Amino acid sequence: MRRRLEQVLQDPLFLLWLLIAGQITAWTAAPLVVHTAPPLDVVEGYMWGREWVIATYKHPALPSWVLEASRLLTGAVGWPAYVVSQLFVSLTFVFVFLLGREMMDAERAAAGALLLTGVGYFMWPTVEFNHDIAEVTLWTATAWAFWLAVERNGIFRWMLAGALAAASFYAKLTAALLALAMAAWLLWDGRARRSLTTPGPWVGLAVFVAVVWPLAAWLVAHDFLPLHYAVGRLEGPSGDHILGFSLKTLLNFGVMLGMLAIAGLLGPRRSQPSANASEGGAGRPPVAARAIRFLLLVIAGPLALTLVGALTSGASLKPRWAGATLTLAGVLAV
Repeated sequence: MRRRLEQVLQDPLFLLWLLIAGQITAWTAAPLVVHTAPPLDVVEGYMWGREWVIATYKHPALPSWVLEASRLLTGAVGWPAYVVSQLFVSLTFVFVFLLGREMMDAERAAAGALLLTGVGYFMWPTVEFNHDIAEVTLWTATAWAFWLAVERNGIFRWMLAGALAAASFYAKLTAALLALAMAAWLLWDGRARRSLTTPGPWVGLAVFVAVVWPLAAWLVAHDFLPLHYAVGRLEGPSGDHILGFSLKTLLNFGVMLGMLAIAGLLGPRRSQPSANASEGGAGRPPVAARAIRFLLLVIAGPLALTLVGALTSGASLKPRWAGATLTLAGVLAV
């Protein structure tokens, strides 16, 4: 039995499903025990969901549609929101794993997903299903689909990337930061540039425009109200300036850094590389430098744009806004 347990625990897919089961169970049960009412964003989401609007003066309305669908399916409010939120988080783990598996082996990809349990954004904040949670999932899915489209080409893959990129805008307009990072990759990376000579990227762009068009039309018709709201939030006193934002963002990764140190991958007791480390180590295939550059661009690019914007405008930021930009940090760490 012990040998069988060891074999099972070495199965990357089993580890991923174990992670998902633990995430859903723990973070669905916790708010049911301690909350006497749903969190504020959930209550507001239920309110807007009944109207089935494309957007509100705050944000696009995709999270509200999900909450209303859960209410119609279950006939209840409250606990379905907790389940929905953890399903979105679990999908994030899946897309992190899928992207990691494209860049390296399944075992290391599973490690990249498991490391997210040491990131504060995937702990207590996940009980409040809102635009940040929805954005994290669609952001990660878009990065995976885009990498897959560039690496393997094909009309369907580019269509999927375009559809997911557009869907991420319905979660939160900060998806524009990821879109800029992916556009930069198309111009920077040689293989990505060559793909521009094929129909795929242009078909994907057409799908993106078609899907995002209703939201764009709503924004124009309503004088870009969510952008005015965002400016007001950035100028408000409730956030942190760059130093506080940066420190709190690092603190959110404190547990993950501890996990890396315990595993012997970080710090003074870091394990020495093996003789064949340059070839992947322990018989593992090497990780392409392009993959690391892509991860750095997708993670650091949007975060840098956010910090530069805050620095030049004097705006305040909230640490949870960095959640989507850093979901691939576990894969990058591995």
